[in-house]
Amino acid sequence: MPQKIKLIITGLAVILVVSLFINLQVMVSKQAVERDRDALQNEKSGLLAKIDNTLKDSKRLEEKIGLMSNDLEKVSRDLDKAKRDKSDVQRQYDNLNKEKDALVERLQSRPLVTEQKEAKEEVLRPVSTSTTEDTYWAGILKAKAELELKLDNLRNELKMGKVANEQLQREKTSLVLELKNLEMQNTDIKHQLEYNQQIADALTQELVREKNDKFKIQEEIRDLRRDSVGLRRQLEGVSVRKSKLEEKVAELEVKNSELERSLNKAQTQSALMNVLKRQAAQDYQSPEAIQDKKESVELPAIVVRPQKEISSTPLNYNQKGKVSLVNKENKFLIISLGYESGVRVGDIFKIYNKENKEIAVIEAIRVRRDITACDIKSESAPITIGDVVLR
Repeated sequence: MPQKIKLIITGLAVILVVSLFINLQVMVSKQAVERDRDALQNEKSGLLAKIDNTLKDSKRLEEKIGLMSNDLEKVSRDLDKAKRDKSDVQRQYDNLNKEKDALVERLQSRPLVTEQKEAKEEVLRPVSTSTTEDTYWAGILKAKAELELKLDNLRNELKMGKVANEQLQREKTSLVLELKNLEMQNTDIKHQLEYNQQIADALTQELVREKNDKFKIQEEIRDLRRDSVGLRRQLEGVSVRKSKLEEKVAELEVKNSELERSLNKAQTQSALMNVLKRQAAQDYQSPEAIQDKKESVELPAIVVRPQKEISSTPLNYNQKGKVSLVNKENKFLIISLGYESGVRVGDIFKIYNKENKEIAVIEAIRVRRDITACDIKSESAPITIGDVVLR
């Protein structure tokens, strides 16, 4: 029973240590996950700020592209207007050339007489008519020069418009490429954000699972603590019962010792009665029988030596006993000496092996007529059956 209680206590201690270790690991992993989550949140905020800046840049570029498109449309309208003006001027110029050609043909087709007559008429004609024609032709030439100048200016404007248009087209192409790059960057940032969001969701799920595991472990620890409290109460009850049993065992041992003392006293009294009876029987015998009995019963004197003197002569085989039984688990043995050999409870004996070497010290705890049970006090070598026992 005590061994079972020790095993239960050891198991509870191991479970408590394991639960504490698991709790510590959960706390460490939770702190690491929280740090990763904070880092991801910081990275997410940085990416969001970058996306906002990119969107703002994209809006500015779109506005710039819109303005440039408006400018390009305006330039296109100006070019169209210039082309229309050019076509009008070209028509006017063509009409003037046609009129000039017609006049030249008319002048060339007149006969010589007519020319002379006209010359006379012209001579006779007042000066105002020739002046009017000169003015007319001068106006025509002036208009022609102005139209040619306008045409040159329109050509120059058209060239400049083409150059500006080409420049705007190049800027538009570069802006479109930059816009595409920004869109690609925006797409990459969105993908990165989605990936970071997935990681954050996974970390959140792991945190939730770890929290649930932590709650389960805490519940298990609370259950273990309740079980530990119940086991402690049971252990206290077992300890109380054990103490009561030990008290009962002590009382029984006291009663046993009292009974043994009573038994020994009774045996002593019976032995004395037997001696008295033998002496009484001898009183009625003849002197010759008594003399023969004395001669036959007479024994040598018994010499009682101190314990040190006996130990100094361990191989005194007149006073030796032998080991009859050895119980190593409970550390006791039985020797072939009893109260007939003068053994009493509490007597100390020494055991010697076959090499005449002292190997153990024992103490008598139960004494019977021919045998004695002894506790092993000390042992320097294994005790075997047949080893010599000396007092």
